[in-house]
Amino acid sequence: MKAKYLMLAAAATVFAACNNDDTQIADNQYVAQFTASVDGAATRVVDQTWHQNDAIGITATGDNDYTYSNKKYETTDEGLKVTFKPAEGVEPYLFYKENTPITFKAYYPWNKDGVLEIETSANNGDVDHQKTIDVMTAEAIAQKPARIDDEATKKTKTTVNFKFSHKMAKLVITIKVGNEMTADKIFGGTFHLNGLKHSGTFMPDYEAWTVNEETKDWDITKCAKQDTEANGNVSERTYTLLLLPQEIDPQKPVEFVAEVDGRKFVNTAAFKKELASGMQNNVVLTISKYELKVEDTQINKWVDNGETTEDDVIGQNK
Repeated sequence: MKAKYLMLAAAATVFAACNNDDTQIADNQYVAQFTASVDGAATRVVDQTWHQNDAIGITATGDNDYTYSNKKYETTDEGLKVTFKPAEGVEPYLFYKENTPITFKAYYPWNKDGVLEIETSANNGDVDHQKTIDVMTAEAIAQKPARIDDEATKKTKTTVNFKFSHKMAKLVITIKVGNEMTADKIFGGTFHLNGLKHSGTFMPDYEAWTVNEETKDWDITKCAKQDTEANGNVSERTYTLLLLPQEIDPQKPVEFVAEVDGRKFVNTAAFKKELASGMQNNVVLTISKYELKVEDTQINKWVDNGETTEDDVIGQNK
């Protein structure tokens, strides 16, 4: 009991010191410093950086005398690799025992309850909304060094490097302008993606999804998109959508519906493949005056802006 009181006192001392000057660490005491990057190409949903005020939740296990669960950490940096610090009112993690490996788990975005309720149909309109559903997790192991060799190392930090991986599925739909059609006619129309599941719950502690079975008709016309020009005219439009991981029921196919220039095109052949966690499904469509044609479908590792290399391709159907 006495040891636990001493531990709590030490934690309070270091917490106070870190709030005022995070270089003021007690002798022989190690504070965890967390850095974060994203696996693979270090990409987020549509850009490549962490942003100021991004918040993650951190849990530590491995020391039964010290409970540290779902602590909020924030970054004031921007970049591919950033440092996360305790949010206001949160004590930093302290290593007390030498040679005791500690497992750190982190998830993004942080939630005070440690459970993420995700709804995709209302949160794909722009990058800011997509960031709120770009679920990611990471795990790392670190420990306090066994020896302190000189005075310079008595006040130090132990860096814990997180490499986050995506837990959502990404769907990239590219619509090209075909024969006897213009961009104004095609992109002045509407596009729907019907039959997908949009609401679910993610449990970071177990890295487990529970996806509600209800499906809906979804107008994606105004969702996050990027136009490509050729000779001064729009030649194609690419929609980048974040979705819940889900299998596609062949008895209830997902429909892509395009209503353009007074015509209605429906296609189910391009959307038969599973939407897997951490993977990117690419679909390329061309709309001509009388036809909607599937040019290509691929499943790749999660990459930025739909760009792939030959090594990224998991499966394809041309």
